[in-house]
Amino acid sequence: MKNVWERHSKKEPIESSIIEAGIELALAQVKSLPSRIYAGDAERKTFLTSPQSKETLAFHNIDHVKSVVDRFEKILTLLKREGIDIGSERTQQIGKLGAAFHDTVQDFTEKTEIEPNTVNGNQNPFAGHKKIIRKRETVANENASSEQAIAYMREVNQTKPNTFTAEDEEIVRKQIDVTVPGFDPRAGTVIQPNLDANSQSSVIERVLALADLGTAGIENPDVFVAEGARVFKEENLDILNAIYALRDGIAIPEKDKEYYKHRMLSWSAFQPVFAMGRKNLLDKEIKCFPQMVQQKLKEEIFNKFDSSIEATKETASRRKKMTFEEIAEDMGYEIA
Repeated sequence: MKNVWERHSKKEPIESSIIEAGIELALAQVKSLPSRIYAGDAERKTFLTSPQSKETLAFHNIDHVKSVVDRFEKILTLLKREGIDIGSERTQQIGKLGAAFHDTVQDFTEKTEIEPNTVNGNQNPFAGHKKIIRKRETVANENASSEQAIAYMREVNQTKPNTFTAEDEEIVRKQIDVTVPGFDPRAGTVIQPNLDANSQSSVIERVLALADLGTAGIENPDVFVAEGARVFKEENLDILNAIYALRDGIAIPEKDKEYYKHRMLSWSAFQPVFAMGRKNLLDKEIKCFPQMVQQKLKEEIFNKFDSSIEATKETASRRKKMTFEEIAEDMGYEIA
């Protein structure tokens, strides 16, 4: 437990209206967030966003941020109830502000991939097909999101000097830094390498990390199923473009439909693996807490893993019998 908890030298709480105004600013920025896609290192395209635009992000949006803030508070409340040192009220306020700002910047690289001739030693029936995806600018996005939170703090200090300190800024920076995602093929799921590498992460950092990837364990299964579909829609730009063209009366060639269906089914089959991976990592991610607190976390908060796994298995099985159009609608695409 040594050095795990963040210690705040200035413990006086911040005026609650200032924290709430910062959270509202973060939500407003996410709500109006354009999907900025880099065509290359030198050339940059910016697409303006409207609620109906195909450039609107399906996952990294205001709903995601609100759910992370809610889960952050839920986990923190349990830890506080169980006697865990979660820091001063001020530290908690900064933590909530960091949770709201953790995804305010979302930049992507448009990446084209060509299906290989073989997959796992077997002939690939979709060899040569072109896939266009959004590749998220990890690390850079989190760093820029931190900077937006810090910019808000410094703006407040201009009219109310010394409201926020350099230590407050560092807490937010470190907190958002642990949400940088990575993928562990052995675990079959998304991890947070900065958290894994730093066993000394503060409670505030650890709670945000758990909240950010907590859907499968915390939310009702239908929420996790829908979230998986939104991530797919956000990443697979070519399918999104094809469906928007379909809505404009431009038919999708049958060979492309089969390829898109294959990718949708593969993604659906991966979702139970993802949830199981998150379940298997939970012990490692909460082992810094006393055994009784770990048990309470599993019983009262992270108690939806099994139902999420079963729901995604059922969804994957059901989609196998669907047409491309039916799968697309089941995943939340608007065909008509």
